[in-house]
Amino acid sequence: MFKVITDKKWKKFCEAKSLPVDDAKFVLDTCYLGLTLRSRPGTLIVTEKELIHYSYSFTDTIFAIFEPSEKVTIPFADIAYVKKKPLSGRQNVFHGYPSAVYQVLTNQGESYDLLFQARGDEFLAEMRQLNIPIAD
Repeated sequence: MFKVITDKKWKKFCEAKSLPVDDAKFVLDTCYLGLTLRSRPGTLIVTEKELIHYSYSFTDTIFAIFEPSEKVTIPFADIAYVKKKPLSGRQNVFHGYPSAVYQVLTNQGESYDLLFQARGDEFLAEMRQLNIPIAD
């Protein structure tokens, strides 16, 4: 996996969406949401209280072709656990060999798969620091 948006466009995107990047605990400009054909590239932000994935639209990057920009916010109080998710060989190839994949499961039974192009270990360390349960 690789970066899908330039730093300049990413900063404009964050400003336009009023994203709290300056006060965030963890920020990543390229993180995919979902393990399907419609895996959504976007930015990932971890604040004191929530995890935010804001996907890009086609106007932000060609890698989001035919997709609208969508914000997914998961309050930490709703997270049951975060778990490392292994991929099959086929899934690894299809998703460009992500450096890490984590599944976030909520208390309501919703599941979110986050595909990291980089810094997956830093994300997990931050989740631990924020006392989010980590499943083995």
